[in-house]
Amino acid sequence: PVVCLAGDGGFMFTVQELMVASELEMGLPIILWENGGLKQIQDDMRSRSIPLVGVEGVNPDFIKLAESMNCDGIEVKSVEHASDLVREGWNKTRPTLIMVRENADYWNHN
Repeated sequence: PVVCLAGDGGFMFTVQELMVASELEMGLPIILWENGGLKQIQDDMRSRSIPLVGVEGVNPDFIKLAESMNCDGIEVKSVEHASDLVREGWNKTRPTLIMVRENADYWNHN
């Protein structure tokens, strides 16, 4: 089994491949790490004192975007939920976009 892991910024460079996976009826779980921008590039720019230009943006509604391409789109509600969604995704005949928000409450281990 294969799982795709992509950040939200990088995903937008190859979003058209989601349509290809849909057309091929691939049971492909895609974990989308949503953190609101090109964070790796932002970190590199900050470390070199370069002003942040073109690396912060507004994301589309990834769930609706996936659904518009005949894929399932689901936002994770817990860490356990993510594991279940990956396993379920392997058994489907279409891709499953699994959106994980970096700032979600389920990451707090108080």
